[in-house]
Amino acid sequence: MLDKIDPQSANEARRLLALLCAAPRPLTIPEVVDALAIELEAPAHFDPDKRLVESNDVLTICPGLVQIAWRDREGDVEQVSRYSFTLGECPR
Repeated sequence: MLDKIDPQSANEARRLLALLCAAPRPLTIPEVVDALAIELEAPAHFDPDKRLVESNDVLTICPGLVQIAWRDREGDVEQVSRYSFTLGECPR
């Protein structure tokens, strides 16, 4: 699974997976887009130029490791969550 991550996206992929693993609930696409646009180098700041252009870019950063799902009753809010695997279920 990890070998499918583009080396140029490795830093974003680590940040995205850490964010999703630490989140107490699935995050919305806008939350993920804004979180990934936060520059962590000192001084930490929000960099709007680093925002993802398309919501599906989340899937290309971590192919096979995250999913986008509709969660609200009206189908208006997309949320991103990580797939959960046990060792026996991990795709090879």
